[in-house]
Amino acid sequence: MKERLKFSVIVTVYNLESYLEECLDSIINQSYENLEIICIDDGSTDNSPAILDWYANVDQRIRVIHKKNAGLVNARKQGVEEADGDYIVFVDGDDWIEPEMYETFAAEIKKNQSEIVIEGVTRDNIDKIYKVYNYVPAGFYDKAAMERTIYPVMLCTGNWYQFGITQYVWNKAFERSLISSVIDSLDEKVIDGEDVALVFPLMLKARRVSILTDCHYHYREIPTSMCRKKSDEYYTQVLYLKRNLEKNLLTSKYKKIIEPQLRQYMLHMLFNGMKSLFEVEAWVNVGAESFDYRGIRPEDTVILYGAGFRGQKCYKEMIQENICFVSAWVDRNLSGRRMCSRIIESPEDICNKEYDWIYVAVKEKNVADEIMEELEEMGVPGNKILWRQRIKKWDCFTVK
Repeated sequence: MKERLKFSVIVTVYNLESYLEECLDSIINQSYENLEIICIDDGSTDNSPAILDWYANVDQRIRVIHKKNAGLVNARKQGVEEADGDYIVFVDGDDWIEPEMYETFAAEIKKNQSEIVIEGVTRDNIDKIYKVYNYVPAGFYDKAAMERTIYPVMLCTGNWYQFGITQYVWNKAFERSLISSVIDSLDEKVIDGEDVALVFPLMLKARRVSILTDCHYHYREIPTSMCRKKSDEYYTQVLYLKRNLEKNLLTSKYKKIIEPQLRQYMLHMLFNGMKSLFEVEAWVNVGAESFDYRGIRPEDTVILYGAGFRGQKCYKEMIQENICFVSAWVDRNLSGRRMCSRIIESPEDICNKEYDWIYVAVKEKNVADEIMEELEEMGVPGNKILWRQRIKKWDCFTVK
């Protein structure tokens, strides 16, 4: 690992003169200075090219490439081809980043040698500013942990519609050799879902991933940008996306767990088109809530924490539906009691047991947080503790 990593910052620009200076200022004023800044002008017809050239004269780290308009995927491909940094990061020319973003990335990479580092996102809406976090808990994940925790919910958590990992490219840092192995396989005809087409194949290839709770990237929600408005060709574009994702996701050994998520994602894309093109309301009918067991395999050994109403229901589901092997059932307040023909044990007994997971079956997040903190103080690895909100099953839609 180099003592001082170099980041290649790829800035894609198309007619963004109103926002470009704020974007570039936020990059050149990063606390982490070992950057090369590659600006791809995708055939802008406003004052963006002149602004880019001015900044290139001011800061020698900036390189500008003017090209004919060929779309976002093509612009990103050219940026990656030109880059020589250790890691690749992306910025859209109408967005901006906080000063500590790349310093945070560098520290995490140095600590864990992560091939991908993922943050949350701050969305700057006209009416409000709000943060979007990853559904998968923050932490470092090696390949085994990714297979258990990330891949089963990566594209769809089961809630309509929620990604397990934020789908954006610009809140992430990618090892250059990793992204170079995937980006050429992207179909340049994909202009809806470009980020999804790149991020999730990279996640399958990565061996070490870090998820952080920081939200340094500010995504500006404006009517026009390099994200095209939906057109009459939308469904053709969705078909290109579907074929590209099938090629890059379903040819892996993870096809079995990715394919159902991909179907749900493509259905989500079709709904988006329906609402936009036909100006109708479309929503999914949801049924009863279900426990979220994604990532748990029938051969896994699980300790169930919680013997209240929710814990009892969870235990019955795990046994009746062969979700996993429940090696122990613990609850501090109910230890010694018999439930479902089983003796409830004390949480302290966990220390003497082997397990793949500890599944916390309580309703309230603040209670779950206290339990997870207690378990980690007992020496339980955080990435072996699961607590998730119950999810709603969905299977059909209504149009109004």
